[in-house]
Amino acid sequence: MDSKIVVVGHGMVHPASRSGDQCHNQQILVDHVKVGIDAMESSHKGFTLPVPTKHHSTIGEAVDGFVQC
Repeated sequence: MDSKIVVVGHGMVHPASRSGDQCHNQQILVDHVKVGIDAMESSHKGFTLPVPTKHHSTIGEAVDGFVQC
C-alpha cells in the first residue's frame, strides 16, 4: 500500500486526557484520540472510519460530530 497523506476532512483533535474518556459511549482506545469533524472533502464522503460506531461508519456521516481515530 502506498503511504501518502490524503486530506479527507477538517476538524479538531481532542486527545484523551484520562483513562475512561469516551466517544459515543465507547471508551477511547489506547493510542487513539477524539476528533471533531467540521468539514470533509466530498470525494471522500464514503471513507470508512477506523473506529465505526452505531452512529457513524463513514466520514460523510460524521460531519459536525465526533469520531475516534
